[in-house]
Amino acid sequence: MQVISQTLLRPTLVASILQEITAAKTGATSFNMKAITTSSPKLKSVYLEALRWATASPSPRVVKEDIQLGDFHLKKGNMAMVHSRTLQMDFKTWYIPGVEESKPENFWAERFLTDDDSATEANSVSENAEAETNYSNDVKKGAIEPSREAQKVKEKEQKERTLSLRPFGGGTTLCPGRHFATNEIMGGIAALLLRLEIEVLPEELRRNGVPAPGLKKQGGLLPDRGLMVRARRRR
Repeated sequence: MQVISQTLLRPTLVASILQEITAAKTGATSFNMKAITTSSPKLKSVYLEALRWATASPSPRVVKEDIQLGDFHLKKGNMAMVHSRTLQMDFKTWYIPGVEESKPENFWAERFLTDDDSATEANSVSENAEAETNYSNDVKKGAIEPSREAQKVKEKEQKERTLSLRPFGGGTTLCPGRHFATNEIMGGIAALLLRLEIEVLPEELRRNGVPAPGLKKQGGLLPDRGLMVRARRRR
């Protein structure tokens, strides 16, 4: 919902994405799904930005040993909650000096255009493998094994952004359906834009305001208000 609503609010973005997905068409009403997910950087960036901007998926963790994290002392056996939205809205991680649009409270469609998707997935897989290994060792030996060194990425800033984007959780609870969800959402957006001409009604937008993430729930955060549009079959 957030992907399509934030896209429709930006007509030039709609035109850019439409150009990308048109290149992936294989017929009048069909397209190459792999091309949509791998060769549509603007659509992929909007999708990832929607996940960052409008998801809140907390991950519970059991503290395995006493540890000091900043001002907090976590005791062995207690429960800690990794609050993904706090990471995804962290100013130091997401703000690019001199680029006003990059402030984390903004929906910035171009935020992930320079990111390497393979590195993002590699970090998720690496973190998951590390968690699985540590969990297995804990079960078998009852001891804490030293963690493997995190996989290196090209730039420190990109690594921080990658590790702070957690809409699908992480570690042993990393969502196994994340690739299906990506294909479903990006494919759905492609089908919608290829078949329909959709425009936001400016008078209704002025009356109701711009939709923002509703913060009363967890998981995917739906828009806090409706977005009135006019749609007709694309000729």
